Amino acid sequence: MSQITTIDNQHHLSITRIDESADLAQAENHLINQSLNEAEVNILLGDEPRPLFHQTNNTDFVLVLRGINFDGDDDKTTVSLRMSNHVDHLFVAHRKKVKSLDELIDEFEKFTTTEELILDLVEKLTEKIEKHIFSLEEQIEAIEDDMLDHPSQEARHSIMKTRKKVIELRRYLLPQREVLNQLARNNLTHTDEAIRHQFTDLQQRTSRICDLLDALRERLGLIQEEIGALLSDKLNRNLYILSIISAIFLPLGFLTGLLGINVGGMPGADQGFAFWLVCALSLIIGLMIFLFFKSKKWI
Repeated sequence: MSQITTIDNQHHLSITRIDESADLAQAENHLINQSLNEAEVNILLGDEPRPLFHQTNNTDFVLVLRGINFDGDDDKTTVSLRMSNHVDHLFVAHRKKVKSLDELIDEFEKFTTTEELILDLVEKLTEKIEKHIFSLEEQIEAIEDDMLDHPSQEARHSIMKTRKKVIELRRYLLPQREVLNQLARNNLTHTDEAIRHQFTDLQQRTSRICDLLDALRERLGLIQEEIGALLSDKLNRNLYILSIISAIFLPLGFLTGLLGINVGGMPGADQGFAFWLVCALSLIIGLMIFLFFKSKKWI
């Protein structure tokens, strides 16, 4: 793929694509030569901007969208797609590969207006986001029971990483929802109520995605708290058992320590049955302590 590519279709639409391999200085000079102002160039070539839409007149606008390259096991990190339109010429820049844009380029000949092109692109982006979110929800449902049955620190870390992804998606999709709302209320090229309604539908779909992300975030938080509580209970049980064992053997340890001192006058030192007597005494003391704990329902 070349760094800067311009393609035209039979309906007098053209796209200049600045892909992830483009040299920024070369791209900047190219955009300035195409009469784009400094603000537009900064948006197209700057660091990962948040979604936005700004319409300067009836035909010109600046648009930033977020998407996900959802396809099997491929990378599902968010990608940023920046666009600036002048009449029927659309400048598109992206730092990472955007599969939705590749699909749109393959179908470029069918578009007659910029409005149709943007609508199709937003629909492709939204569809992949929905697939990713639904897949994420299924993964959470699949691992939730297993993690609660076998809680571990690894499970908590896995939940934390998943929750971080959900929060990141939500941070970008909330402003994208507002961008789609603006697209539904503005005209990019001409008045078309059907396209306006389709933008409204995409905005509502994005709103439902945001609501689902909120629910997943809260759900993951509850799972993480529950796993922490289960691990804490497990630790407390282990400490309790150790405390019981220590309480039982504490007097026995005192008895054996007392009889273990090597001084004159130790009782039973010359009797062969003394050792067995001490063993029996220790067993009786241990049994009495056990029965006492049992009567108090401590064990």
